[in-house]
Amino acid sequence: MLDAFGGTELFQMPQSQLTIQQGHDKLQSMRLTEKGLLRWYTSCCNTVVGNTVNAKMPFVGVIHTFIDEADRDKVLGPVKAVVQTQYAKGAPDYPKHSAKFPLGVTLRLVGQLLLWKLQGKQKPSAFFSDDGRPVSKPVIASE
Repeated sequence: MLDAFGGTELFQMPQSQLTIQQGHDKLQSMRLTEKGLLRWYTSCCNTVVGNTVNAKMPFVGVIHTFIDEADRDKVLGPVKAVVQTQYAKGAPDYPKHSAKFPLGVTLRLVGQLLLWKLQGKQKPSAFFSDDGRPVSKPVIASE
């Protein structure tokens, strides 16, 4: 999951845009704390899927390894930002990278989240039932 600089590609999209074609019954969730992000993975092979906040937030951050590499750029488009490179191992050579989380990227993400929320793009969701419950009970890592 980590590249040569210790980074991981996350693709941010509305929950309604992600469909799981096989193994939906194998989805499991965990949290590092009682109210933390929901971290989704598969129970069969521990494949990391992505992170969600809750059923009301239309956002999912999908780990790049969950998407077939041959289709990634075609399906998702080009990378728009590389952030938090101050934690990279060595000197990263990513295009358009930033050591922190630039204000422009933050504003674009917030605007996108608001638009997705207004458009109702939190549903349908592979991660939550219609009543807002996670499809699997989250395990809390601190337990």
